[in-house]
Amino acid sequence: MNFKKIKKSHQLLILGVVFVLLFVGLVIYFWPRNDSQKDSTNKNVLKISLLNDITGIDVGDKSHTQIANGDRLFYAIHQTLLISDENSNLHPQLATNWKHDATNKKVIDFNLRDDVFFHNGKKFGAEDVKFSFERAKQKGHDEYENIEKIEVLDNYKLRITLKSLPVYFWEPLSRLRILSKETLQEVQNQGEEALQKALRVGAGPYKLVNWVPQEKIELELNEAYYDKEVIKDSCKKIVFEIIKDIDTALLKLKEGSLDAIFDYHVNKLENAKQEKGIKIVANEACKCSYLFLNCTKLDLEKRQLVARTINIPKIIQDLNLEVKELKSYVPEGSHGHNPSLSYVYQENNFQDVKNKISGLSDKRLFLGFSQKESPEVMKKIVEQLTSAGFEVATESPEFTGFLKMIQESKYDMAFLSDMHEMPYGHKSMFDIVVPGGQDSDYTHIQGDSELENLLKEVQTEENKEKYDNKVQRLQQIFHEKTYLIPFYQQKIYFLTNEKVSQLTCDKFNRTNLTQARKN
Repeated sequence: MNFKKIKKSHQLLILGVVFVLLFVGLVIYFWPRNDSQKDSTNKNVLKISLLNDITGIDVGDKSHTQIANGDRLFYAIHQTLLISDENSNLHPQLATNWKHDATNKKVIDFNLRDDVFFHNGKKFGAEDVKFSFERAKQKGHDEYENIEKIEVLDNYKLRITLKSLPVYFWEPLSRLRILSKETLQEVQNQGEEALQKALRVGAGPYKLVNWVPQEKIELELNEAYYDKEVIKDSCKKIVFEIIKDIDTALLKLKEGSLDAIFDYHVNKLENAKQEKGIKIVANEACKCSYLFLNCTKLDLEKRQLVARTINIPKIIQDLNLEVKELKSYVPEGSHGHNPSLSYVYQENNFQDVKNKISGLSDKRLFLGFSQKESPEVMKKIVEQLTSAGFEVATESPEFTGFLKMIQESKYDMAFLSDMHEMPYGHKSMFDIVVPGGQDSDYTHIQGDSELENLLKEVQTEENKEKYDNKVQRLQQIFHEKTYLIPFYQQKIYFLTNEKVSQLTCDKFNRTNLTQARKN
């Protein structure tokens, strides 16, 4: 046997294998990759999926600002005079300090930063604040109705006079994002496209560089941002992908083409827990789910029968939902919470409920269900209503179409979650159940003078105890008239890969993207 020949053959074989592996490695290294693959390995690019797109980019339009994803975007690209945190503590932003007039507390003077530039290089000043507030009022944004007038004292000082001093008066002042007056005026007669470009211009830590509706939103770090310490380690680029199917989003997160998922479904958490390399970020939140009942479609008897049919604790238990029972409109911990209310379902009275439903001349119910909610919850609601004798039809369109159907009074009932924006309970009520509201009447309440008067009174109430009493009474009315059925309060869940850290939100959904890190 020729051992030398065998040894030489082995050497040639090893060299051949090494050559092949080297060749394959070079091919893989230099092979063109798509943007998604490149971004997944770039620590300066953060890719996040959203279940729903924003409705618009106008900070003066209430239909744009009251959507959760819109608020997240505005938090990144715009600035406010001051910030109110989740405990109602005030922090300066564009304003350096402020003080009430000694003889009239409704008059507040603000001193402003003099080192702020908008994304297009234009200097920020007091005229921009005055312009932004007045523009929002002219567009009918009711959050700023309490502002009597704004006076510019000099380039970096202004005076705001309020009509009253309700207990929450700082909240609206901390929520309006400031636009560039000069930029908006330059495009005044140039058409819608020019206007939309101007509305992108903010003074925040990120620039909105691209928005393809129903597809993606792209942000780039504003290197000229005045607070360099805040952005020194921030991601250079953030891409939001609109992915309506939560399972598809999870698959992309697993394969590495996504870094994070916002608003992951609570009923899908068990699936996510089984995945290696995926972190679940549970943010405490005032995210509350309700079944809104259309008063123009359902009379009081039928609304009450619906409420007496639905066993909410059983739905939570059957689906193993990580939520907290919600028995009043305002969640526990918020001003005006009513702890005396409870669910009306009683198992020992269920047969009586079925008998009454069987006697109805019209047993039909049309249920609209937000795509942002768990479809399993919808199935459980339908199952319980059907077992009691109701005939239920359902629809779950994309979110913008869903809201339009609610506003046009197409549904008998609508299930969706509301993200409370502040710790004062009346705000969410006024946004979505105000009688006669053009864009925000989810219940279509008719002729309830006590409700209407209380909603007006609570907006100007300066006494904290009286405020709480009025908000509690409003919830009692909701309960007695069965205008809506509170279901549960849930956390806001983000999913991330192991590379991402510090991506969180506070309990009112405010998400500081400058804090997010990707290793």
